[in-house]
Amino acid sequence: MNQIYFEGYLRILTLKQLRPKSIREKLWRVYTFLIYTEFKETSQESIRCHRCGTINAHDSMFCKTCFQTMTDLAAKQINTMHQTVINNLDAITSLTEKEKAKIAADASEAKS
Repeated sequence: MNQIYFEGYLRILTLKQLRPKSIREKLWRVYTFLIYTEFKETSQESIRCHRCGTINAHDSMFCKTCFQTMTDLAAKQINTMHQTVINNLDAITSLTEKEKAKIAADASEAKS
């Protein structure tokens, strides 16, 4: 159970009447909630970039300053993207050349 949810639950329990009976009843409700609940720490440690030393959020995949990968998953994703580009380099170059030719053709038509 998250500590934030518990705090919200406590806010919902209003103590409009400060009579001993109502307070006791509400405390018993909270007590039973506490007995069967395991709290998890909501704040997690920040991650320090090993390249530049910047402190990043605990769930960061990349450093916010130098864009170094902070997790193994991010490194794998970058390697996969690089491999995809390398494998498709001929197709990318061909598309780029076609696009350049199209732009040049459109520019020459606009001049005439």
